[in-house]
Amino acid sequence: MNFGKAILRVLRVFGIIILIPVVLALLALLIGFITDLTVSSQWKQAQQESLEYFTRIKSLRYSSGVAFAAQDANAWDYYDRAVKQLDSLSAEEKQAITTLTRDGVPFDIKLAERLTQTYAPALALLDSGGVFTYCAIPYQYEQGPMMPIPMYIPLQNLAKLGVIQGRVRIAQGKPRAAADSYAKVLKMGADIGGGGEVFIGRMVGIVIGQAALKQIALDLDRFDLASVVLLEEALAKLEGNWPSPNMSLEPEFQVYFLPRVSGWNGSGLFATFGIPRAGLAGKIQAQVVLSALSWRSFFSCRKGLLDGLRPNIAVVHGARILHGKNWAEAKAWLEKLDAEGKRASRRHDPASFFFPNTFRMSKRFYEHLAAMRVLKASLAVRESRLEQPKNPPHPESVLAKDSSLFDLANGQPLRVKMVPDGKTIRLYSVGLNLTDDAGEGNRIGERNPDQPKDDIWIEIH
Repeated sequence: MNFGKAILRVLRVFGIIILIPVVLALLALLIGFITDLTVSSQWKQAQQESLEYFTRIKSLRYSSGVAFAAQDANAWDYYDRAVKQLDSLSAEEKQAITTLTRDGVPFDIKLAERLTQTYAPALALLDSGGVFTYCAIPYQYEQGPMMPIPMYIPLQNLAKLGVIQGRVRIAQGKPRAAADSYAKVLKMGADIGGGGEVFIGRMVGIVIGQAALKQIALDLDRFDLASVVLLEEALAKLEGNWPSPNMSLEPEFQVYFLPRVSGWNGSGLFATFGIPRAGLAGKIQAQVVLSALSWRSFFSCRKGLLDGLRPNIAVVHGARILHGKNWAEAKAWLEKLDAEGKRASRRHDPASFFFPNTFRMSKRFYEHLAAMRVLKASLAVRESRLEQPKNPPHPESVLAKDSSLFDLANGQPLRVKMVPDGKTIRLYSVGLNLTDDAGEGNRIGERNPDQPKDDIWIEIH
């Protein structure tokens, strides 16, 4: 008899132990549900604003400011067709593309000519994309994080082919045609980055642009006056219109208010991230987890997303003040945003999952702009020497005349130093550490974020 009572007491204790978390979970769900209802009007407004936002950006047309024939058509249609021409690239051809654009490897002109001849139709389409005034990539924003994205790797291969074509033309003694090839690859990078409000697209655009900048810098001494003027004009326009990654952050936040992504109260985010919610039990379990993560917002995912993401959207709107500013002016604002992102990540609530590392991406953007500025300045020096070969002006006097040739890192004149051979000058930006490292750091188009010296340089012979 005593044994039976003992069993009942044990079962009662276990029942209480099990019942307590169940009651707490139900209580959290109830509090969360009530809080969801109290923010219903704000939630519906956020969802409506999200729908209107994505409807609007789908109709946007990005213009880099460069169009070699100024025809009003979509450059993306031609880039997309060009990429499809590369579907037949063999493993050997992909390796050839890598080899022909690699540092320190002798340029195999015969291999390059065969490759560019084989894929002449793709290069013709790339060339066509360069003459159009705008680019609009048909992103399906309404699909949220599951949205299909373009084939970015083939796009990079297409850009490399364009660079290889330019190198072939340089080797054939056609600097004007080579400059045209490089400029169109640069424009393609801007078009891919700006052709939609997609963060990864911005980064791919920079990678494409850097490939062109690097080769232009390497071929600087082989350009004639017409080539130099063409490249200067292209760089001047692209520099002012290159798409900023900060402007593509808003979709990263707005997407989580889309009704098909968020669901009635944000619980749809589990499906977005591939977390199974099979059956009623799975949905209840997911809702419990979501409520627990939203404990700071009275167990309401709705309130958590509203409180976490809407301020981020407001911050992104504030990023517009950075347009046209140098790195020294933008750095403090970006560091503040980065600190907010780190604080958000420590909250471990639903909104904290969606704060990208904006500071690191912004550095890539400003490094790219600074490299463009150094290259543009080197072209101005090259132009002055071609115009006055017998008595060329000193590089510093050329640079001092035009503030558009000042360092994009700090707004000061670019630095000039003589290299040991006594004939070559090194023109450089102080880089994003804002310290003059005597021209030590990265040549234009290269990047080594681990080294402390980060001056961005080019040599002019």
